[in-house]
Amino acid sequence: MKKFVVTLLLLSALLFASCAQNNTYYIQETKETGGSLSGSFEVPEKDEPKYSIGEYVEFGVYDYNGDSPDAIAPLKWKILDYKNGDYLLLTDVSVMCMPYNEVAGDTSWKECDIRNWLNTDFFDFAFTTSERERIANTKLETSGGNEETVSDKVFLLSYSEVIKYLPEKEDRLCGATGLTDKMGAFSDNGNYGWWLRGAGDSADTACRVNMYGNVLTNYSASEGGVERTDYTVRPAIWVELD
Repeated sequence: MKKFVVTLLLLSALLFASCAQNNTYYIQETKETGGSLSGSFEVPEKDEPKYSIGEYVEFGVYDYNGDSPDAIAPLKWKILDYKNGDYLLLTDVSVMCMPYNEVAGDTSWKECDIRNWLNTDFFDFAFTTSERERIANTKLETSGGNEETVSDKVFLLSYSEVIKYLPEKEDRLCGATGLTDKMGAFSDNGNYGWWLRGAGDSADTACRVNMYGNVLTNYSASEGGVERTDYTVRPAIWVELD
């Protein structure tokens, strides 16, 4: 009897090891042990992203020239990060030219006009209903006046994020849609300055990347602050793509 039990245990161990190699485990309870449950479960594979950091993908659409229906085309994004099944995307080019906030003065991210435009006009135009559902709500720390946490579908990169994800000046050079250019965006050799999320050295300014790829926080009195109209908008989102 003891020999039989030992043999049975060895066979069970071999069966378990074989199943484990196939990522499938079986649970069996017999009537003799008082149970009636039988079945199986699979151990999930390691979460591997479908796309690579630095790769470009198309998601949503946008009006690239603003002068005909043919100007509406797939929106191209650069992948900056991947976490828990979601990708951090940044548009390949700027999609709008507008002030951080139309009214000069201390302005937080929560209050600024760009935040409102990104999460209403841009969000509604660029994405279908099913695409909107795949975009995550991202919690963001505000700065420039009243600091607090907000949650947005679409946002701008912050100073620290642009340094982290685009560490070299060349990485930050950015083109723009024809529509953006028509709206008066200032450029040099096809590169445009773009806004970042958060205040600069003072609450009436905002961080930005200039047309040469430099990340700036300071303004001269002649440059103006959040109200200046020659900087562009480069949206970012966290989204499920797989």
